[in-house]
Amino acid sequence: MSFLMAVLLSLLPQQPGLPDIVDGVVRTYSKMNDFSAEFEQTTQDISNQRHTYRGLLYLKSGKKMLLEQTVPDHKFLYSDGKWATDYKVGLQAERTPVGKTDDERLQLFQIPWNPEWKNQFDPIDEPSNERPTTAGHRLVRLFPKKKDLPVILLEVDPKTFLIHRFRTTSPDGEINEFSFKGIKTTRLDPSIFEFKAPPGVEVIENKR
Repeated sequence: MSFLMAVLLSLLPQQPGLPDIVDGVVRTYSKMNDFSAEFEQTTQDISNQRHTYRGLLYLKSGKKMLLEQTVPDHKFLYSDGKWATDYKVGLQAERTPVGKTDDERLQLFQIPWNPEWKNQFDPIDEPSNERPTTAGHRLVRLFPKKKDLPVILLEVDPKTFLIHRFRTTSPDGEINEFSFKGIKTTRLDPSIFEFKAPPGVEVIENKR
C-alpha cells in the first residue's frame, strides 16, 4: 500500500467496533430518562406460528411504561413503577406488583436502563447472513453466558446509539422481535403511566 493511500484511508471515518457500540448503547440508555416510539412486534413460537402487534410505546426510568397496542386489538399495559396493569379496553383490568409480573415486555424494555445487562452476554459478533433494515445501522448479536437466557440481536444507529430493532431467540427457539420508528427522548408526563379505571371497569388485583 502506498504512503498516500495509507494517509487517505486514515482520514476516512472509522466504523466503531462492536464493543464500542455496546458500550455506547449502555452509556446512552443509562443517561436516558424518557423514550417513546411507534412499535411493531412479531412473535414466532416453536410451531412456527407468527403473530404481529402494533402500537405506541412510552418508557420512563424507574420501571415506568405505557404500551398501547392498537393492532390486532386495543389494549394497554401500564407500569407506574410499583404496579403493572393489563387493561383490555371496555372489559377489565388486572393489576400485578411489578416485581411479580411475568409479562416479558416489561422485563425486556427495562434492560437498557440496567448498565449491568451487557455483563450477562459474551461473546458478541456481527451476523453475516442478515442486513440491517436501515442503511448505516449496525447489527450486534449477543450470546448469553447462561443457557436459560436468549440470544439477542440489536440493530443500532452508531451515530446516536439508539436501538431501532431488537430480537430475542429463546433456548427453545421462540422468537420475539420489536422494531421502532419515530423515536423521541423528550420528557414524558409521569401521570400517563398511572392507570385510572374508566367507570364500570372492574379492576382485579393479582398479588400472586
